[in-house]
Order: sequence, then structure tokens, then C-alpha cells
Amino acid sequence: MLLLAIQQPEFIVSACVLNDVLSVTHNLSQLLQSVQIDLLGAMAYVNDVTAMLSRKREGAVDSFADIWKQSGALASLSDTELVQPRLTGGGMQRNSA
Repeated sequence: MLLLAIQQPEFIVSACVLNDVLSVTHNLSQLLQSVQIDLLGAMAYVNDVTAMLSRKREGAVDSFADIWKQSGALASLSDTELVQPRLTGGGMQRNSA
């Protein structure tokens, strides 16, 4: 069952999205969990991470293209076919934040 689940295209793309986001937030997470924490340095790092994630969101098309490429490489390892999601004009006015 687990093997079938991780070979699903949705799982592969989700894992790549998580990898992309968590690679940005990992160092901040480590910093915030440290015993000796510099509060001003941590706040500056939070601002940096926020700015980086905002840039990713503003360049969502390019960011997703990179994630899609990575997903395709992973999918090919398990002979899984990725089908690009259909694009619609709906939902463009919705505030997602």
C-alpha cells in the first residue's frame, strides 16, 4: 500500500513542493530551536525567510516550473506519469493569504 501511495503523481508533486518550502525554512527552524538564540538575529532571519517566500510566491510560475521538473525526475524513477494540471481562469480573484 505504501509503495502504491508514494508512486501517485499527487504525492510526488506534494513532496517536491514541501522540499522546496522546507529547504527555505529549515535553517530558521534550527536557529529558533537553539539554546543560545540571538533574538535580533532571529528576527532578521525571519524577515529574510519571509522575503524569500514572497519572492517565490510572486514568481510562482517559475517556481512551479522548477518543482515540476524535479517532480518529473522523481516520477521517472518509479515509471510514474505526471500529467500537467489543467489551467483555468477561475479562482484568480480569490485571496489565498
